[in-house]
Amino acid sequence: MGLYGNGYFYHRFHKFPIFPYITKTITLNPKKGYPFAVIPTFNSVYNKVSLHNPGIYEWLNNIDQDKLKNNTISIYPSNQWELICMVRILLDKIQYRPIKIEVNMSCPNMNGRYPKFDIPTIDGVQWWLKLNYKQDPNQYSTKNIEGIRLNSIPTTLFGINCGVSGKKAQKVNWEYIWKYRKKFNISGCSWYDEHDIRYLVGSLGCKEISIGSVIINNPKVVEKLKNGIEV
Repeated sequence: MGLYGNGYFYHRFHKFPIFPYITKTITLNPKKGYPFAVIPTFNSVYNKVSLHNPGIYEWLNNIDQDKLKNNTISIYPSNQWELICMVRILLDKIQYRPIKIEVNMSCPNMNGRYPKFDIPTIDGVQWWLKLNYKQDPNQYSTKNIEGIRLNSIPTTLFGINCGVSGKKAQKVNWEYIWKYRKKFNISGCSWYDEHDIRYLVGSLGCKEISIGSVIINNPKVVEKLKNGIEV
């Protein structure tokens, strides 16, 4: 849903249910990437955005905290110091509690150089981890987290390193959910239609469903979620 939860311009023409969103990932300092490098196909999305964002201070200057409440802030710290620094900034600048934070340890554009550090116990903060299918959650600090969300899978498009989500990521991501479902709460992802979402909820037991690529490619099925889904 972007850095400010506003989605794409055409989303204003849909009547979506009210659901919590996760911001696009924010770094401590501004990072230049490729802001428009998102290529939707029929049922998948390729992206080479590469953590493009204004940095945490500029983002905080522009965010509406009333609209941010109950939603999740995604951050990418490159080390333990940056993690603590970013959390201290958020605790100082954001007035509501708890602050929901997703720590992105899996940006597919980082060429496998994924950060790895401890998730601390901090009053007023709820944590999630964002991993990809190549990362074993047992190798990470997970005792303080609420759950795991899966990222795009690293791939190439026209010889360029990027990530792909949606149907193209379905097989490996669903195998990951099945493998670790009894130990971790993992969000359902990589779906496109009602049949997919029924499988994620009914067979894989997902308690949370992400809409990252499906809201780009198939917003009408997201619109229908306000009527519920039978599983």
